[in-house]
Amino acid sequence: MVRTRATAAGDSEKTEVASDGRKLSLRATLHYLWHQAELNQWAPGFAGKRNWWMIWNRIHGAVRDKSTKGSHCGDSLCAGTVQG
Repeated sequence: MVRTRATAAGDSEKTEVASDGRKLSLRATLHYLWHQAELNQWAPGFAGKRNWWMIWNRIHGAVRDKSTKGSHCGDSLCAGTVQG
């Protein structure tokens, strides 16, 4: 079940998503990994340091111990590569 609310422009905006708890959507998975990588937190020391390398490194660290359907998530993660 998806609950929506009307915006000023008359469009509806999703505010909540219900799931049976057995699987996550791609968006929910990305939110979960972002949270597990602690990218949802801010500290003054992060100023100017949220570059692609740091995000890539934290996301790959977050999937290190995760699996789905018996397969390691890191094996199927496609988050690009960092050059530099």
